[in-house]
Amino acid sequence: MSAFADASPDHMTPHFYAHAFNEYDIAVRALLEALPDGFMEDQDR
Repeated sequence: MSAFADASPDHMTPHFYAHAFNEYDIAVRALLEALPDGFMEDQDR
């Protein structure tokens, strides 16, 4: 993830954005899957 933060503006091409989006998507999904079952329902209370 830190490699995306260090990218210079001239390297931020459409391919860069697509790749960065996919990497962040994978990371967020992994974090959500790591939450215990029912975690989101418990937060609404």
